[in-house]
Amino acid sequence: MGRTTRQKEVPPATTTESKAPLTEEAPAGSAERIDTPVATVKLDAILAALVKLDTKVDMMASDFNLLRADQKKVSERVKRVEAEVAALCPQTKDIQSQVLELHKRVGFLEYRAEDAEGRARRNNLRIVGLPEMVGGQNLVEYLEDWLRTAVALEGLSAH
Repeated sequence: MGRTTRQKEVPPATTTESKAPLTEEAPAGSAERIDTPVATVKLDAILAALVKLDTKVDMMASDFNLLRADQKKVSERVKRVEAEVAALCPQTKDIQSQVLELHKRVGFLEYRAEDAEGRARRNNLRIVGLPEMVGGQNLVEYLEDWLRTAVALEGLSAH
């Protein structure tokens, strides 16, 4: 009359088995799972590893956000510097043209100063052997006497 079905018995897993299943399923039609001690230990290890990964991911995300903020600050500074450089470019061109003009003017003034010094030297007489200090005499009289004697020594007339 009534047949009874026999459920298959599964021996409990031991910790020495290397390929023990994580969970064993109940017979068909049953909604519950049977946890073995080995499976619980493995699940706990997996959960601990996931928690570690989660904290590492959070740390990396915060570091990434810090880097992003730093990059944003640097980008803003670069934009400000570029704007300042763009504003200074026309001024530097004006200054460069002024410097060139002043350089030409300095060259011209150096030439004129050198020419004036040369012309001033041409009007001067250089007398070698005339003492610089003439004691108690009028310089003009001393020079006339000195020239007469110097010229007479050379064999020229004093006139």
